[in-house]
Amino acid sequence: IAWLARCLRGLSFSPRLVLDFGCGTGSAIPFFYQLLQARSAIGLDTSQESLDVARERLAPPSSEWVVRSTVIVQFPHHDI
Repeated sequence: IAWLARCLRGLSFSPRLVLDFGCGTGSAIPFFYQLLQARSAIGLDTSQESLDVARERLAPPSSEWVVRSTVIVQFPHHDI
């Protein structure tokens, strides 16, 4: 995440939203807020138990936890 943060700073880019595929217990989420200055995060995992741990331990108000076994994500077109 530190490497990604350096790359994004070099581009003068700060993400508003971070999507963490396979987030498990959410241990990376605090680093997205701290190092990337993300404003919100979505943790996506197939394990309800892992996401329950994430909710209990890491409950930033702007985080959302989603359980999915199959993922189809549509992103709107954005100019960066």
